[in-house]
Amino acid sequence: MWTFSAYAAEWLERKKSTLKGYGVTKGHINVSLNSAFGKKALNAITVSDVNRWIGQKRKTLSPATVQRQLATFNAIMNDAVRSGLVERNPSERADRIKGIEARQRFVADNEW
Repeated sequence: MWTFSAYAAEWLERKKSTLKGYGVTKGHINVSLNSAFGKKALNAITVSDVNRWIGQKRKTLSPATVQRQLATFNAIMNDAVRSGLVERNPSERADRIKGIEARQRFVADNEW
């Protein structure tokens, strides 16, 4: 069974040409996700692991930043589900991140 860090590195290499924010995504994996999930086997990551990670990250980061990092984790785990390596993505049942505000947009004069 793949470890999270090995699978994430392989996933990142496959997606390199299609990712819009490759550097940011690589940072999410190397700095945040590998420290929490890196040594675990993909099928050993649980919902409680994800919730614990969210709680730890919320102490120091804004809700939107944690959500973006969680989206990277989600993409990797969804790919593992499609590949048949795990049955279910543990972040599907994880707690929702509260405090994310929608971006404000102001209408320009010419749009009226």
